[in-house]
Amino acid sequence: ARQKFSGFSSSTRGVVGGGADYNNNEVNIIEYVTIASTSNTSDFGDLTVGRQNHAACGSPTRGIFGGGGPISGSATLNTMDYVNISSLGNATDFGDFDGATKELTAVSSGTRACFAGGDWGGANYINIIKYVTIASAANASDFGDLSASKIKPQGSSNGTTGIFAGGK
Repeated sequence: ARQKFSGFSSSTRGVVGGGADYNNNEVNIIEYVTIASTSNTSDFGDLTVGRQNHAACGSPTRGIFGGGGPISGSATLNTMDYVNISSLGNATDFGDFDGATKELTAVSSGTRACFAGGDWGGANYINIIKYVTIASAANASDFGDLSASKIKPQGSSNGTTGIFAGGK
């Protein structure tokens, strides 16, 4: 059982990774389910680093996990890593954010992923939106700003337009 993990899916497979276990330790586990079947999750591989309060999104072929941090304290990560959804295995380094961020959200299309909001550590809430091109590993670039600085916003996308809402 875990909490504070994130995930993404293709049309056939759902993937979740990271989070915290019963003892509030960060985990690096990645698991998956085949959407068309009813079953428990199976082992997919491992993240490059254990984390919680991170964001994830993807294209039909690749998923990206970004940011996060440990359960306690103000430490945050600037790490992004990815997996190819159709093949099992450990995550690979994708690139970095320009600042370490936890409690953020993400939306994506088939080509681009946007990560928004979050905390740079110690209640330093941000309004920054960053983007990456999903097919090519690289550091995130500035996309624009949210209307307000916030942690824990939620994102949704129809593949063309992304919406960020809520948060604190």
